[in-house]
This record gives sequence, structure tokens and C-alpha cells, in this order.
Amino acid sequence: MALEKRSEVIFWCIAFPGFGQLINKKYIKGIFFIILEFTINVQARLNFAIIPSFYGKSELANASVNYQWIMFYPCIYLFSMYDAYRDAGGDKVHYAFIPFVTSAYFWNCWYYFFRKCHII
Repeated sequence: MALEKRSEVIFWCIAFPGFGQLINKKYIKGIFFIILEFTINVQARLNFAIIPSFYGKSELANASVNYQWIMFYPCIYLFSMYDAYRDAGGDKVHYAFIPFVTSAYFWNCWYYFFRKCHII
């Protein structure tokens, strides 16, 4: 039963950060993550980049995004998933944090490499 609960909260956090906390009845943390996700989305101007990318105008989409704010996305998503996972009983699983930490680390390394090489 606990495995299904932990899986459910991770999938809800993948859909939107903070929803897993709401399922775990951690309402303040859930609302905080939702507000934080909206803030990052607006500051990074992601919605402005989606429309040109649909029309194949990747240069315009790339120019409209604030990459400094996008750096927060993997951290917020993965921390939200990890926090909801722990609240759902994942704190009893040893070394459960490793996939979350390594995912955030490799995302940031990937981003840094491609920005440094001027690929994105």
C-alpha cells in the first residue's frame, strides 16, 4: 500500500509541483510549491517561448527565455517529488534521495555544458 502511495505522489508532482504535498495533506508546503512554480514560469518567460517553438521559430523562442530562472525548474521539480515521497513513507527507504539528487545535478551539468558551448 505504501509503495502505491509513494508512486502516486511522485506522479502528481511530475504533473505539477506541489500536488503531491496536497495529497499528503501538507497544504502549506503544497501551496508554496505551486506559487514557486508559477513564479519561476513567469520569470523564465516559458509561456512566451512555447508559441514561437510551435511555429518552428526556435531562435525567437530561445531569445525570449530567461535561462537564469529556468535553472530553478529541475531543483523545484525534483525537490517537490522527493519531499512528497518522504512524506508518503519514503523516509524509511535507505538512500532514496540519490535518484533525486543525481537527476538535479546532471540536469544542471547538461545545461551548463550546452550554454558554455553556445548550443542553447
